[in-house]
Amino acid sequence: MKRIISLLIFLAVLLGVTPTTFSVAEAAFSDVPTTAWYHDAVIQAADLGYFAGTGNGNFSPDICISRAMLVTVLAKASGDELSKYREQAFKDVTSDAWYFEGCNWASEKGLVTGVGDGYYAPNAKLNREQFCVVMSHFRDKFGDSAELQYDYTEFDDDGAISQWAYDYVHTLRQAGAILSRVDNYFVPKATVTRADFAVTLLSCMGMLDNLPEDPQRHIFSISVTPSLSSVEEQKNTYVDVKFMPEDAHDKGLALYSSDESIATVDAAGNVYAKKPGKVTVTAVATDGGLSASCEITVTKKPEPKPEPKPQPQPIGGIRTNLDPNKPMIALTFDDGPHPTYSNQILNILEQYASVATFFEQGMNVDRYPDVVRREAALGCELGSHSYNHPQLTKLSYSQIRNQMDMTNQAFYKACGRYPTVMRPPYGSRNASVDSAVGLPLIIWSVDTLDWKYRDANYVYNYVINHAYDGAIVLMHSIHGTTAQAMQRIVPKLISMGYQLVTVSELGYYRGSPLKAGQRYYSFQ
Repeated sequence: MKRIISLLIFLAVLLGVTPTTFSVAEAAFSDVPTTAWYHDAVIQAADLGYFAGTGNGNFSPDICISRAMLVTVLAKASGDELSKYREQAFKDVTSDAWYFEGCNWASEKGLVTGVGDGYYAPNAKLNREQFCVVMSHFRDKFGDSAELQYDYTEFDDDGAISQWAYDYVHTLRQAGAILSRVDNYFVPKATVTRADFAVTLLSCMGMLDNLPEDPQRHIFSISVTPSLSSVEEQKNTYVDVKFMPEDAHDKGLALYSSDESIATVDAAGNVYAKKPGKVTVTAVATDGGLSASCEITVTKKPEPKPEPKPQPQPIGGIRTNLDPNKPMIALTFDDGPHPTYSNQILNILEQYASVATFFEQGMNVDRYPDVVRREAALGCELGSHSYNHPQLTKLSYSQIRNQMDMTNQAFYKACGRYPTVMRPPYGSRNASVDSAVGLPLIIWSVDTLDWKYRDANYVYNYVINHAYDGAIVLMHSIHGTTAQAMQRIVPKLISMGYQLVTVSELGYYRGSPLKAGQRYYSFQ
């Protein structure tokens, strides 16, 4: 090897090229920057003929190596004459394959044994513990024979390393040929890239003084948690994917359903239930190929109940047992219904025999009609918040009417009632909106900004500190922190002497019955 390097330097001098800049590979690979942690190892391994590029002037350092690529590179690095290894070792490695001789060589040298029944699975990817087993054998037979120079140190995830691979992993670590993947985690099931391979190979052959360390924050764990483990057919849920460490540099992933006829999952984690059955949703991280799964059961949709006939309703369902001389306050909630948080809010209202006004989006009413039915049953006021939350001032009169009509039909289908009040999305309105909605327009006087702060203590303190007789309080039923804050807000307001009422009740008892097309901010 020293003769080859000396010859290259001699040729460089004859050509007038500075020896330190001479490298065919370095000039060829556009995707191997000089600042990369693997730069020197990749260039040296390519110059020695162990690696070739992947085409178009690239080395592709982040591509995961396959079992075929592993044995082909090791065979080249051994210096053996590969043309003599023509006896087929594996059923799935035929003579026309580019890795044929490499697989035969690795089998005869005892580096690999296949996957069983005479098969090798050449295109399968290797994980880090499999890689260490092969590289440890290669080091013993063809590499650096130096004594192990580093103290034995356990990885934080030693328990995750398979028993058959454990000693080989730690032999390479003590030899200074393999490092943890991130912090002190080895991550045995993560894949191995071409850059990783080049660095470990040269280290095993004693060609690196120090093993370079990848500075990237790689993933060492991934988890998948379903929002609902059981969901009714033709309804939706979602899965929450978390990575460790939380500051991992690459959080890309792919999501798969085990049976798309039962449920599908999109790139954002939304699960769409189709028919009854069980499905496994799997998340695969781009970085290292780590995966995690969860199971979701899709249940049969209950038989539809006959739609109730519309019944005349007083505006807002005004109660007659309220004391007009006591302070009143209207709690209002936008953007629902939400299958979990709306019910949590209703639970606390029911516990204290109180009501609120819910301004719901029509598309969510279609998704969760059972929540709307419960709101109506508890005496809460039903309000429209458009069908899918557009800014109404940017729509034509007919488009606004279409938003209102679709939302009205969603409410009627859900509970046999129409909304009695309306809150325009973003509070955005003008004369055209006022006339088109055909309902009283309810704005607000106390804005909690719960959508921004997402803090239960903040929402609680804001409501209590800004409460006054006749106030209309704006919150959102789609945030868990708001539902949590309601557990304290309701009993506190009652202890302060407030009656919790609907917006229509507030207007009625303050001498201003609501009128269509009129705007209301509060009733002081």
